[in-house]
Amino acid sequence: MAHGAYKPIEAYGLIGNLETCALVGQDGAIDWCCLPYLQSPSVFAAILDSEKGGTFRIQPTGSFDAVQRYQSNTNVLNTTFTTGAGTLRLTDFMPILSEDPVAPFSEPWIFRRVEAVEGPVAFEVTFEPRFDYARARTIIESMDDVLLARGSGEHVSLNTASPLDIVDKTASGIHELDAGETAWYTLQYGQHKRPESIDPERLLERTRRDAQLGLPVQLDPRRRVHHSGAVQTRPHPGDERLLRLVSGRHPQRVRDVPAVPAAVRAPGGDPADRGDARSP
Repeated sequence: MAHGAYKPIEAYGLIGNLETCALVGQDGAIDWCCLPYLQSPSVFAAILDSEKGGTFRIQPTGSFDAVQRYQSNTNVLNTTFTTGAGTLRLTDFMPILSEDPVAPFSEPWIFRRVEAVEGPVAFEVTFEPRFDYARARTIIESMDDVLLARGSGEHVSLNTASPLDIVDKTASGIHELDAGETAWYTLQYGQHKRPESIDPERLLERTRRDAQLGLPVQLDPRRRVHHSGAVQTRPHPGDERLLRLVSGRHPQRVRDVPAVPAAVRAPGGDPADRGDARSP
C-alpha cells in the first residue's frame, strides 16, 4: 500500500493497555493513538489525515505481502511481512500501567519488536508524531540516544535500536536484520529513556501470560464481551475473570468513562481535500 493512502478499518489491529489504545495497520503503521488516555488528543492520526495526521511506521523496504494476527488469547499483535529477500515479523503490545507513580509503567508505553525470520531483510522506520490532531507545532530532537518529540505541552520519547535521521518534523532511517536477529523500538509518553532494568523480551513473555492483555481498553462492568468483540448479555467463558480484573483495578475510572458517540464520522469531502486532522 502506497504511503499516504487510506486503509480500510479492517486493515488495522488494535492494541491497548486498559487506558488507551493504538491502531496498527497491516503495513506496520500506527495511524491512530491518543496519549496518555483514550480521551486525550491524538499523537498519531493518519487514519484521519494521511498527509498531516502523523504515523509511526515500521515496514520492509520495497514490495511485500502482510498477514496480521493476535497471539493466542492475548492482545499481542503480530504482523508478518513476506518479501523477496525474506520474512520480517513485527510484534506490537502495550504493557498494563502501574499505579505506582515511580514505576517504569506509570505512563503509557508501546513496544515494537522487529524480527528477521528469514533474511537478511531491510526495513524502514518512520517516526512522525503530530500532537493535538496535528494542530500543534511538533519538534523532534535527539537527547541522550533517545528521540524526544514535543508539542502543545506534551512529550513522547522513542528508544531506537539504531539511530534515525531527523529532517524537519520527521525521524526516519533504513535498518537491516540478518535471519534470527531482533530489534526493539519503544515509545513512551513522557521524556524518559527506557530503564535498563526493563528487559523487553522478558516483558513480552510476561505479557503473553497476562490475562489482562486480552482487553485493549477498559469496559463498562455492566457489559459482557465476546471474543469476537461483539457485546452480549451473557458472558463468554473466561470473560468474567477479565471483567473482574478491569472493574476491580480502576472502579472510579470505569465510572468516569465518557459515553461513546452514536456515530463516528470522518471529515467530509474527498480525502485529498482534507485539512488538519480532527478528532473523530
